[in-house]
Amino acid sequence: MKKVVPILVPVLISLILFKVLFGGGGETEEEHPEEPSPHIDLRNIEVDDHDFGSIVALDPITLNLSDNHFVKIGLALQMSADWEENPPEDTHGGGGGAHSGGDEEGPSGPPPAPLLDKTITLLGTYNMDQLSDPETRERVKAEISGWARDLYGHKGRVQVWQVYFTEFVMQ
Repeated sequence: MKKVVPILVPVLISLILFKVLFGGGGETEEEHPEEPSPHIDLRNIEVDDHDFGSIVALDPITLNLSDNHFVKIGLALQMSADWEENPPEDTHGGGGGAHSGGDEEGPSGPPPAPLLDKTITLLGTYNMDQLSDPETRERVKAEISGWARDLYGHKGRVQVWQVYFTEFVMQ
């Protein structure tokens, strides 16, 4: 028995350390695969939940890709709470094409034309195979989000936090 204890103690300690360090709970990755989290570029802006306002949907557009295929894309803008409380006078009322999902009172969203123009120009440089790649679509979405923040910022405040794709159909 005295010979077994010196061998057994280090083995038990090793097993305990292995379980603590590496999980060792008997579950495999196949049972609980990790969900990849998309990288969203908010340009190092600190965000609190209360900073988010409504989501403003833009009317979908259809455009040609560089390889003569088509894409129909719908965009929605995650507005800041500041937008709803203090909309800039020059962007109040979007001229059609921008509408919030809720009631019709209050700001209807920023004018969509400048953002849609940049989106059409950007997507027209891609082909269907490139846009079939999820990473490429995420890069495109991040670039459009950056443009939206730049276009619709007001007096140094962020007015649009993120752009979402509500439709993305290619043919």
